[in-house]
Amino acid sequence: MGKYNKPTFDRLDEVKRQRILQEAMKEFAAKGFSGANINIIASKASISVGSIYRYFESKDDLFLTVVVHGLEILDKAWWNVIADEGDLYFKIERMIRITLEFSKANPELLQMYLDGTTEAVASLSVEFSNKLEAVKAQYFRSLVVAARERGLVSQDTDEDVAAFCLDNLLLMMHVSYASSFFRQRLQRYVGKDGLDDDERIIAGYMQFIRRALGTDSALEKS
Repeated sequence: MGKYNKPTFDRLDEVKRQRILQEAMKEFAAKGFSGANINIIASKASISVGSIYRYFESKDDLFLTVVVHGLEILDKAWWNVIADEGDLYFKIERMIRITLEFSKANPELLQMYLDGTTEAVASLSVEFSNKLEAVKAQYFRSLVVAARERGLVSQDTDEDVAAFCLDNLLLMMHVSYASSFFRQRLQRYVGKDGLDDDERIIAGYMQFIRRALGTDSALEKS
């Protein structure tokens, strides 16, 4: 996904690195990129402001380092799915489960991701698009093509649009657990009990995806 810190940061002990990343994440998530204060991050991480700039060239690079560090955890989990045997629907369901678990466990990180994809941080938006989305886009396309060859999706399925829609479904799951606004939005659709009923959400996602992409014979097999 790229590296944005200086080599000096890599040479720190793990405890200190994690403390800096955690305090930066809390500050960025709470106040957004523009409102986050480097002085506060340094103070809460028990280091000097000068140390921050020995580890990172800029505030942008600190922000990107925190997000990339967190998303690499999700990326590793997704690569395990990629390496698995199984068809499109098996892999998509596993991705949905991983996404849901990750979203619930890392709301602050995902709040930063949302901030980094808005015009409020326009200078970083291209970085996010190129570094974090390109691999997923290609992978979803290849899944759809392979499923079409096996007769698991309709032969006229446009793999580019299908990949975009699949990624959007996962993205919406992310934001629905990271943002209070989108969480309330989800609750309007599934009810208060639905927010904690993971199996209902997963089953609903899979039913929608199968019916959107599948041929009649593929639906019968499911």
